[in-house]
Amino acid sequence: MTEAMKGCRSLVHAAAHTSHGPETPEHVQVNVEGTRAIFAMARQAGVRRAVQVSTESVLLDGRALVNVDENRAMPSRFPGAYSRTKSVAALKALPQVALISSPSTGT
Repeated sequence: MTEAMKGCRSLVHAAAHTSHGPETPEHVQVNVEGTRAIFAMARQAGVRRAVQVSTESVLLDGRALVNVDENRAMPSRFPGAYSRTKSVAALKALPQVALISSPSTGT
C-alpha cells in the first residue's frame, strides 16, 4: 500500500468492520490496527493530509445524540465492539491526521 500511496497528497480512511455484535479479533484488527497501519504507510509514502472517517457511535453513552458535534467527549464505556474499537482508532489516529470526522446527528 505504501507504494500505491506514493505521489498522493491526501488520504481518506473510511474502512471499518461495522458489525455491532460481540467483539471479535476482526474488530481490533480492522478498526484499530488497520487504522494505525494505514496512517503509518501514508506517512512513509509522504502523504501530507489525512482524514479519518469515524462514526457517531463513538459518542453513544446512553443519551440521545441531539445537537452534538465532534467536540463532545467520548464516553468511557461503549455499547458495543464497533463503537469501542472505532473510538480507540480515532484516539490513535488523532495525532496523525488533519481531521477526524464523526458525523453528527439530528437537531
